[in-house]
Amino acid sequence: MDKSPSKQELKDYQNNPFFIATDGLELLFKKAQSVGIFLAILTGIGLLGSLPTYFTPPPSEPVTTEQAAPAPAESGAATGQSDFDAIFADGFGGEDVFAYGNNDVLGGVILGIALVALLVIAFIVIVSVIVGAMGDYTAAKLARDQKVGLSEAFKAALNNFFPYLWIQVIVFVKVVLWSLLFIIPGIIMSVRYSLAGTTYFDKGLKGNEAVKSSLGLTKGAWLTTYSSRALLNLLTFGAIPEILRPGTNAVLFRQFDMVGEDPKPKAHPLAWVALIVPIVLFALFFFLILALVYAIANYASGAL
Repeated sequence: MDKSPSKQELKDYQNNPFFIATDGLELLFKKAQSVGIFLAILTGIGLLGSLPTYFTPPPSEPVTTEQAAPAPAESGAATGQSDFDAIFADGFGGEDVFAYGNNDVLGGVILGIALVALLVIAFIVIVSVIVGAMGDYTAAKLARDQKVGLSEAFKAALNNFFPYLWIQVIVFVKVVLWSLLFIIPGIIMSVRYSLAGTTYFDKGLKGNEAVKSSLGLTKGAWLTTYSSRALLNLLTFGAIPEILRPGTNAVLFRQFDMVGEDPKPKAHPLAWVALIVPIVLFALFFFLILALVYAIANYASGAL
């Protein structure tokens, strides 16, 4: 039986990244409004959390050695230090005692910081996996034109936490390995792997099978896949990636799955704009930094 898409389906195929993103947003807030609101709240919290860095006061002027040096005191009482503390600090091998004590304290502080850091990293990973799974589950349902509630998406994320985490681990390792080839292949492959989670929830493929399925879906369409997320992110200064993801993945997955192994339409000209603009901006920023460093070096050499 011929499963190739009909002429009408190919006519409805959307390769304009702007409309893919906006259609995805419309689909998200129409069929999965509570999930969209939840992602919008998370985005708002993230933006508010970054605001204090813009209002942090500059560091105060450093205190000079002369200002910091304490005035000499005739006795421990003049400095607010007891005679016992002064004797213990200055004699009876006090320095060695403090050396051992400080090593123990320093080791405890380092261990405490490491444990806190591990807990923070674990928390970030768990939250990221749950939010990502919710988004991909929602995308899979939206691709089939089904409604999704927040509680349903959250339960699906929890019930599939470890299989979904394993997919993300596989994707991470593969992207790192591809990135060893001058980084660009890693960027391209990260885009091609981006539908692995949606594939898992839609087709039940696990692990590397879901990753391979994503490769097949995005074959010949990695630029369309990339630009569908990147274009609106550029226009919003990278503020809404999590909101864009479910609906955009749903539209892309539905279209790519419809076309199957048939050649996909060429990328829209706007897709090239979404690709070239960041490269140009990065190049301008890089040369600006070089020019600034050169100017500072010239000024310093002239002052000497």
